[in-house]
Amino acid sequence: MECFCKETSYELMLEADIGADPIWCNKCGCNLDIDDVPLSQELKKELYIWVEYYSKTVLDESKYLCIVSQNHNKIGLNLLEKVQKELGLKYTVIY
Repeated sequence: MECFCKETSYELMLEADIGADPIWCNKCGCNLDIDDVPLSQELKKELYIWVEYYSKTVLDESKYLCIVSQNHNKIGLNLLEKVQKELGLKYTVIY
């Protein structure tokens, strides 16, 4: 995983953003290529679906954005647990 840190960072952040992969370096803020993160294809697919849903919601500017945001965060926290479990103790992942 390449970022702007001089050494490999094991501090990651899970965050949905339009047009970006959902894994970021928590030290330098660099958006990481999800294909470089050692996650299963199944979990990567779940993460992409989560980001797509977020992107669609933001672009639609739903009048129910607060409810949608709560659901988005609930799913995000569930995905955070899965990411942390797959990456193990070597990594620290925040949401």
